[in-house]
Amino acid sequence: MKFHQFISLIILIFNSKIGDGSLAETKLFTDLLKGYNPLERPVQNSSEPLEVKIKLFLQQILDVDEKNQIVSVNAWLSYTWFDHKLQWEPKKYGGIQDIRFPGSSDHIWKPDVLLYNSAAEDFDSTFKSNLLTYHTGTVVWIPPGVLKFVCQLDVTWFPFDDQVCEMKFGSWTFHGKAIDLQIDDDSNGRVFFSCCMLVVSASVVFTIVVLNLHFRSADSHEMNPVVRRVLLEFLPWLLFMSRPGYKFVKANVIDNTDKMPKKPKNPCNLPSNHAGYEAQILLLHSVHTELRKVVAFYNKEEHDERIQTDWRFAAMVVDRACLLLFTVFIVISILAIMMSAPHIIA
Repeated sequence: MKFHQFISLIILIFNSKIGDGSLAETKLFTDLLKGYNPLERPVQNSSEPLEVKIKLFLQQILDVDEKNQIVSVNAWLSYTWFDHKLQWEPKKYGGIQDIRFPGSSDHIWKPDVLLYNSAAEDFDSTFKSNLLTYHTGTVVWIPPGVLKFVCQLDVTWFPFDDQVCEMKFGSWTFHGKAIDLQIDDDSNGRVFFSCCMLVVSASVVFTIVVLNLHFRSADSHEMNPVVRRVLLEFLPWLLFMSRPGYKFVKANVIDNTDKMPKKPKNPCNLPSNHAGYEAQILLLHSVHTELRKVVAFYNKEEHDERIQTDWRFAAMVVDRACLLLFTVFIVISILAIMMSAPHIIA
């Protein structure tokens, strides 16, 4: 029985504390809104402008419509100003340090700042979040939203172009002498973003180089000694590449391919007094001439094929080198981004 009485006493004390906190907050709202006019600018001197600080937190670029010249972003807007009518002493109201007013209602004054170059259907697409008010009179309002705005996009130099888009914010009805809108940031308030990365541009260039090397032939290009030394000897040895019929040893190449057999010194040795000697000599001479043409043709075909194979292997070497370079670059970039993140450990 005593145990149940003890539990009831604790619940009663707890409810009384909650009731005191609720009564203190109700009394605070009542005192702050007594005689408060939300249409009046919260300044002690009507001739002075009200300073409103604005800050934009860019979360994500959702879409870039080059055809319609519209950019869509997910962002948070932050407004901060001072309202001298919303000050109180926390010790008089149960230690309450801050309160919140609904942003969808007109309990207190808030700036009518809009995005001038908005392209949204309802023009203002932000969510009317609560207004956080501190006992010092500072009011902070952070409405999030998906902002669609007009931006002049010039894609003449795509994919090597940079685009600069401006978001113009301002009061819709108050002039500069009534509201002093300031950017709460060290930068100039512009949002810069690049339409293409360095990796994409470089990959396009090196792909063209590899294809150009791959389709070269002996009729159009001759490989000079420097290119041959770098692409066919040094880089394959450095990249641990292999080639059928060749062996790379200390940046040198050893050719193990089969060579054409040497022609015999004396293919035909007939006695001069043999019957039909002259006729056979003429026949052999004509056959020898035709064989020389056939051998010259196949020698040229083999030479051209060897040169074309060298160009194709050079394209493979450049492709392997680019793969290695891009892999190292991407790994270093990922590590740099991860190390620069402020809360990567947390």
